[in-house]
Amino acid sequence: MKKRELIIFILFMINLLFCSSFNLISEAEERSKAPDFNLEDFNGKSKSLSEFKGKVVLLNFWATWCPPCRAELPELSEIYTRYKDRGVAIIGINLDEGRDKDVKKFLSDRKIILPVLHGNNKVVEAYGNFFGIPTSFLIDKNGYMSKSFPGYQPKETFEAEIKKIIEE
Repeated sequence: MKKRELIIFILFMINLLFCSSFNLISEAEERSKAPDFNLEDFNGKSKSLSEFKGKVVLLNFWATWCPPCRAELPELSEIYTRYKDRGVAIIGINLDEGRDKDVKKFLSDRKIILPVLHGNNKVVEAYGNFFGIPTSFLIDKNGYMSKSFPGYQPKETFEAEIKKIIEE
């Protein structure tokens, strides 16, 4: 195994072990409204969280240079395909800066079909100024923060949490 691949693998495993069981939104805390945002997609069309009112929303913050993000995004695209007709929206918020061409190629090459928006510092701050990606937030049908997922999560984890909210 090349040295670079070994380092990426080790970092990925550290991320998985440290982050997968950590939830930024405590079960005991009163849930708060998810911060609204207005961000552009990669075709220049503006989208806001409020457009998805009445849907369960999973926001996923990611970047093309992040190995765990690269592993997670195709799985989220599968979940999106499976649940989009059941009142679920999965939105990618890309944090690559000034690399539109690379991001579009990444999405195209991997056949990612979920909506992806340009992220910025303002939206990261609004969602708690988290560190580390991928980081995802699950928002219920009424726009309240339900759960957060720092680090890579297997698709089964996301699906289980989405199903709980759909069935509420």
